[in-house]
Amino acid sequence: MLINNIDISKFNAKQLIVDIQPSNIILEKEWVKKSLKPIFIDYNITFKNLKITLYFHGNNRQDILTNISNLISLLKAESTLTLDGYKNKFISFLINSNIEKTIRKDRYKLNLEFDSYEVSDFIEETLNRTTMKTINIKGNLETPCIVEITPIVDIIDIKIEGLSEDPIIIKNLEKNKTLILHGIDGTITVDGINKFYDADLWEFPRLKPGSNNIKISRNDCNIKIKYKSKYV
Repeated sequence: MLINNIDISKFNAKQLIVDIQPSNIILEKEWVKKSLKPIFIDYNITFKNLKITLYFHGNNRQDILTNISNLISLLKAESTLTLDGYKNKFISFLINSNIEKTIRKDRYKLNLEFDSYEVSDFIEETLNRTTMKTINIKGNLETPCIVEITPIVDIIDIKIEGLSEDPIIIKNLEKNKTLILHGIDGTITVDGINKFYDADLWEFPRLKPGSNNIKISRNDCNIKIKYKSKYV
């Protein structure tokens, strides 16, 4: 098991038990007086509940408690958990922890509870000098994406459809300069310089579960789209 790419064996710990519950789905609905059926309004999907039990060993209790403290110090903010036996990763926020003693002085258990959401590793799609592509998302939740646009000539503007409800228009692109439209961080940059004023968009790019038909207004750009599939 890894916490932010740090192997927990560094703390003389190993993954013992994992319990993953589905994301909580909150349905907004109303049953109006005298109506024959309720009205569905909307829904909101929140975190998965993730519980992990770790097994620690050491020379003595103090040794183990120090290792537990050092491990928990990695969980002070958003953490990426890579669990043994699971392909996807879990972006997690610690909500509870407790130590469980065993009969042996050199063995402890640590119970951790998280609010989490599940994602794949980054997946990359390319649209090199083409105007159309269908991207199939295996996850079952909408996910933000990163769009990298590298024009092979100076261009006045480019329009991208299929990554938001309304077209995204980027202006004043320079030859061989990569513009990064970062749907995760909410930034638009070229060489680290803010280019938000050269963009016309209502929302940052995202991909929906299933088929996404991407249309590009011109074929003189190399485009990469990077995303992580998300799961309920």
